[in-house]
Amino acid sequence: MQQIDEDVEAPTWIMPLAAALVVLFAMLSATFLLLTPSTPVSDEPEVEAPRSTRPNVIVFESESCSWCKRFRSSVAPRYELSATDAKAPLRYVDISAQRQSGYRLSSRVTTTPTFVLVDTMGREVGRLNGVPMGRGEFEKEIERLLEKIPAGSAG
Repeated sequence: MQQIDEDVEAPTWIMPLAAALVVLFAMLSATFLLLTPSTPVSDEPEVEAPRSTRPNVIVFESESCSWCKRFRSSVAPRYELSATDAKAPLRYVDISAQRQSGYRLSSRVTTTPTFVLVDTMGREVGRLNGVPMGRGEFEKEIERLLEKIPAGSAG
């Protein structure tokens, strides 16, 4: 067996080569980051925002949400008979399908029920998280959101 000499020094060119490789790697990484698009690439096709002749109240709900069921059984029937419904009818979307809905939301919906008023182009005007309590409170809140839509663009 051959004995290995522990006092052997590395060749003098190893350290400059290692430093050059580190610099090269850093430059390539920076270039890659600059050339990569800033928006995430998705396999999902782009969905066009739904358009309507009037604003809509999008009800984001889930099947397991007891408050959503309570809204559908007690608040929605009264709202659908109101003058406010004629200005902004209800549209239901399962929270898990919000990306495919095409509505242009200011942020992701994370709780149910969430009510989002969208204009005629499908863009968010405002939202309510949860069901406002009290007789007629939901309709009053939707009327307040409708006031945010510029005159002449509501439909």
